[in-house]
Amino acid sequence: MEKIERTRDPIQKKKLLSTTIFLLAFISLILSMFLGMRRENGNIEDKIQSLIPPGSKYRVVENNIFECFEAGNEKKITGYITNGEADGFAGPMEIGVLADTKGNIKDLAVLSNKETLPYYEKVIDKNFLHQIKNKTYADQFENGKDYDAVSGATYTSKGIAEAARKGVQKIAVEQLDLEVPLHVPPKIKFGIPEITLVLLYLIVLIGLQTGTRIKKAIRWITMLAGMFILGFWFTVPLSINKVNQFLLGYWPDWHINLYWYMLIFSVFGIILINKKRLYCNWFCPFGAAQDCMALIGGGKIRIPKKLSRIFIIIQRTLVWLVLLYALYYRTPSFLNYEIFSTFFALTGTSLMFGLMAIFIIASMFIKRPWCKILCPIEAISDFTSDIRDRIVNLSFHKK
Repeated sequence: MEKIERTRDPIQKKKLLSTTIFLLAFISLILSMFLGMRRENGNIEDKIQSLIPPGSKYRVVENNIFECFEAGNEKKITGYITNGEADGFAGPMEIGVLADTKGNIKDLAVLSNKETLPYYEKVIDKNFLHQIKNKTYADQFENGKDYDAVSGATYTSKGIAEAARKGVQKIAVEQLDLEVPLHVPPKIKFGIPEITLVLLYLIVLIGLQTGTRIKKAIRWITMLAGMFILGFWFTVPLSINKVNQFLLGYWPDWHINLYWYMLIFSVFGIILINKKRLYCNWFCPFGAAQDCMALIGGGKIRIPKKLSRIFIIIQRTLVWLVLLYALYYRTPSFLNYEIFSTFFALTGTSLMFGLMAIFIIASMFIKRPWCKILCPIEAISDFTSDIRDRIVNLSFHKK
């Protein structure tokens, strides 16, 4: 009996420690979220100074609209400034718009954005804002017609254009008494990424019912499809930045972002239901890239258990920090160390390219090193699985 009690004691201590850490981490994230919501400044008056025309002053009219007038002559109106907001790739984008008295955009500026820095810089470096200048309240702001989105940063480009449209049309309606054209809501986008995702899940379900040899062949089919279609072609692998966007409440328009809703809710929904990690094991684009590199170098080295435990702690701690900063600064990509975009879109800092090179080379000899050492999706999946276990255990004890 004493031996049994001694055995139970370390197990109970381990469970208590695990629960304590879990609760502290969860409470810290909730606290960070509330502090972040309090520090977020919704006042745009301090942000519009760069848009005031030379020789003009401004006064507040209404509804975040500022009337600009000639210095020394308050009756000489030179234009109006307001803000518009629309979804970018990682969250809402706030754009300041200066319009003249005829409803033409004379200038605009990004007041705030949540975009990943390399994508945002790509749009700015391509002088995309100049495409929107001189558009009018009567334009529909359609990609390919009124402007051309920057390749590789389409969502960011569309977010800026849509926010500018909302801003100039607000001025047109509320200050100029102009009739704006009826804006056609976006149609549901169900294209190649969405179709691919549905087909991949169907093929995976078939693969799970087959024998070992056929299962391996089917897995390679799904992995390569995920890598080439979701990775290289559309660059839409699941990332912690996208998860952060949903956690922050920046839920994009589902009509044109159906893929992300399908992906996020299916990946973590399946883990909550039966703990299976179909995305990671069957069609994760970067997981497939690591498997391909393992074919070249062998990829048979496995990380020792003791070292693996240390890596798990590092992996989870990093994710906790990323979530903490994202919730506090209200920016999904405030801290970013993922190398998916660097590998599939060749976008990122020198540090990210260096990190990518290390893990690509390492994957030739070690089985999926990124997944086991740094992958944030792996850590979030562990967290989701942990929540499921706690719910199941709680339900069991109640019975």
